[in-house]
Amino acid sequence: CLAARLTLWRACKTEHAESGALVRYRKYAKMPRTRGDGTEYFEVEFVYVEESPKAMTQTMLSAVETYLEHRRAHLYAVKQRELCIEKLKRAGPLAQLAASLGKTEAEAIDALRSCEHPKHLELTDHDIIIFTDFAARVKYENASSSTCDHPNIGTICIAVVLHSPADRHVTKDMTESERQPTGLEDSAVSDPSKAAQTVTLGKRKQMVVVEKTLQCDVFAGYSEESGNARYDQTFQRDIVAFYKLGHFVHATAATSRGVPVPIGKDAASAKQSDYDTERLKREEAKSAAKKK
Repeated sequence: CLAARLTLWRACKTEHAESGALVRYRKYAKMPRTRGDGTEYFEVEFVYVEESPKAMTQTMLSAVETYLEHRRAHLYAVKQRELCIEKLKRAGPLAQLAASLGKTEAEAIDALRSCEHPKHLELTDHDIIIFTDFAARVKYENASSSTCDHPNIGTICIAVVLHSPADRHVTKDMTESERQPTGLEDSAVSDPSKAAQTVTLGKRKQMVVVEKTLQCDVFAGYSEESGNARYDQTFQRDIVAFYKLGHFVHATAATSRGVPVPIGKDAASAKQSDYDTERLKREEAKSAAKKK
């Protein structure tokens, strides 16, 4: 039905009529940019443009058509997964899987369908959890810092990695608290957590207990490109390689607390980058000059 309507929309002469007026809106477009060394390149950015109504209509129409194809592929993948689950349900190993989980066959099917199942959420020594987010594009005023040089303008991608679950000693706050009446208990609030309250705390107490916790590492990636999926996925692949192999694969330069990290396709070819080698030489020259 939607495909048929899109066909009628594309054939509509009124929507695609020529007009001298311009419409201002935002869309993704390739913008020319210049690097610090003078070379030119293009970046896809979400910018304001002024185009004719016909061009804007064609942009909107192509976006809807692209979404329609994406949605079709998504529904197809979901259906294929359901068919695979039905095959597992009819196969003999499903009973063994249900027995190992301590569930019925129907519950085992639900466990396969749900990514929130506790069996899927359990973190092992071989798993890592990565959270990434892009910071705003920043302009670096200093030519260098104590760890590495940065481009004049770049995008920072921050990754928080959780790994290595183990029992560790944790200091917990055991201070007793008592909630006092405020007289506003009957007041209606949209968010109960923001209701007025008065809490009296007793003497602060702390206790060291043993709990299963995760180690947390923070990675910061710098790039001249704007934040996009390729940047994010490449950054995550390098993080996985760092934990599995002890070196990065795609990075131009990398340091950990000022110490260079090897970069290469495999352990045999991984070595300190030329960028880090020159940086360390400059640092040594600066240190020697300060001592004089």
